[in-house]
Amino acid sequence: MKPIRSARVKICCIASLQEAALAVEHGASALGLVSHMPSGLGVIGDDLIAWIAAATPPSIG
Repeated sequence: MKPIRSARVKICCIASLQEAALAVEHGASALGLVSHMPSGLGVIGDDLIAWIAAATPPSIG
């Protein structure tokens, strides 16, 4: 018998605690928090990243 596989979904460019909570409520397996990078959208500060990560359930990567 094959093991049952389930999809794992990562939601990227989370920019607030409210967005993180919404993603978790809807089944996200992981959150993407974008820090310093040469270009692109969705960059947030390290302090905000730390705050969101600390408030995220341990089961969410």
